[in-house]
Amino acid sequence: MNLKKPVIIIDGFAGPGLFEDQSRGSPLIICNAVKDALSKNLRARQKLRVVCIEKDKEIFAKLESNLKHFEFASAKHGSFIDFADKIALVAKTHSLFLYVDPFTVRGLVWEELDRIYSSLDSGSSVEVLLNLNSQSFIREALSVLKTDLSGMDDETSGDEQVIGDTQIATLNSIAGGTWWKELILEGLDFPSTITEFSRRYCERMKRRFAEVVFHPIKAKPHHTVAKYDLVFGTRHVDGLKLMNDEMVKSRRELADMALPKEPTLFEVRSEELVPDVHRLPQIILDITVIPSTRKEVMAAVVKSHFCEFHQTEIRRCIATLLATNQLKSDSSSSRINDETKIWTTKSL
Repeated sequence: MNLKKPVIIIDGFAGPGLFEDQSRGSPLIICNAVKDALSKNLRARQKLRVVCIEKDKEIFAKLESNLKHFEFASAKHGSFIDFADKIALVAKTHSLFLYVDPFTVRGLVWEELDRIYSSLDSGSSVEVLLNLNSQSFIREALSVLKTDLSGMDDETSGDEQVIGDTQIATLNSIAGGTWWKELILEGLDFPSTITEFSRRYCERMKRRFAEVVFHPIKAKPHHTVAKYDLVFGTRHVDGLKLMNDEMVKSRRELADMALPKEPTLFEVRSEELVPDVHRLPQIILDITVIPSTRKEVMAAVVKSHFCEFHQTEIRRCIATLLATNQLKSDSSSSRINDETKIWTTKSL
């Protein structure tokens, strides 16, 4: 652990930690990952703790019980909003990783989140991973504005997390302004409106974070509308790369689970589970029309195709393109490093 400040991981909408089917919730997933990391770096033990927040009294009791075996973890009873001011203060003295996964978008109050993010302006380290249920927001926005869009369907019927009888003021507080009204009036189809809402929400986060990306999570591969978007904000591109690699690993685990029992001649899993790696060379060639360092190229690929390609894949693809003379470099050696400039040999 190289950070000078102590590290705190906060799960803002924790849940019980362990569900009735014995599957792990986010608190136990986080705590077990931390336990594994600390076993490899005992000196970090005094500089890292996990705080899990839960509002429901009965669920909180279960959470507290499930966390008792982790000496670095504690449970706090109350709502995320109740603790927002304290979290903002903690962010000034700690390196903060914030996980925000509310049951509906109602828990995402922009002003409270932005108060925490503002610590970045004073040089603090804040990273956030949040569940943005854009579908739920847009459905409610359409209802409030009495608007209809093409492309709405029932593919998530019975599973979506709608807000309920929400007024415009509440939608404004979630989005951090009235800008969502203009989006609704643009008349895009339903899936495009949802994607554009997530994109613009992330653009607003970029006022605080240097890097913000989102990745759609769909209930089923054939769905055209994401169940929700995972949004990640960090102050440094290295954080973005690390999160990308971890999410690629998780996606591959899901892809392995979706393997057909019998071998098939062609790939039958969706491209969302198994991105087409054959697209990667052209992606790199398009980026390197302008000479860039390998580090810059890898960052550009991750930003534009988040959670699709592992850094190892990108690095190997660059090496292959150099070996086949589709890329050139300013190095006299066949081996390059992250600071070596590379560019495509295609004519401009």
